[in-house]
Amino acid sequence: MEQQNQDPILMPGPQFDGENNETGWLQKNSQNLIIGVIIILLGIGIFSFYKNYRDRQQIIDSAINSSESPAASEQVAGPGAQADAKNKISIVTPETQKSEAIVNEIPQSPQIINRDEPTIKVSGQAIAVKASKGEGATHLARRALKEYIKDKGLKDALKAEQKIYIEDYLQKNSGSPKSMEIGQEISFSRDLMEEAVQNAQNLSDAQLQNLQKYVPLVPSL
Repeated sequence: MEQQNQDPILMPGPQFDGENNETGWLQKNSQNLIIGVIIILLGIGIFSFYKNYRDRQQIIDSAINSSESPAASEQVAGPGAQADAKNKISIVTPETQKSEAIVNEIPQSPQIINRDEPTIKVSGQAIAVKASKGEGATHLARRALKEYIKDKGLKDALKAEQKIYIEDYLQKNSGSPKSMEIGQEISFSRDLMEEAVQNAQNLSDAQLQNLQKYVPLVPSL
């Protein structure tokens, strides 16, 4: 009986030869792969740098062009526009400067001076006084007294205590209220003022001493 040659039966299983081939290829070409990756990264970096450089250059160029545009517009304007500019400048003359200086000297809020309507009117029979802001009947009596003693030459003849007495006497006997409105007028007759002065000159020492405490309150006397 003859023996037949039997081929070995191959059983399916893991193929280690293919994996070994791939690993060997990676090991052989790893250096080339690394170099390739580096070249790609360098290319990307160079491209990004160049792009940023162009963007910055465009921004700088646009800024330079915009700064030069006023000069260019002046050149385009031509001689006619320059002549107009000269004409405008020539308008400023010494006369106009003088008028502007006069205008600047005028106060923004000028004070009203009542020259046509004086606050004190002096006549042969009376002295009329108009109230200003913050003045009462006593203030008006004080102003009338100053005007009266100036005419009579009694400015230095009356003491401060006597002047205080006269002011109070005029205020009480003029028939006017203590509180006044702006522009309201009180007329003090010369007879009343003469009577007040005579009474003040006849005050006793005790009465003058009593009035002395009011003198510091009226420094304008």
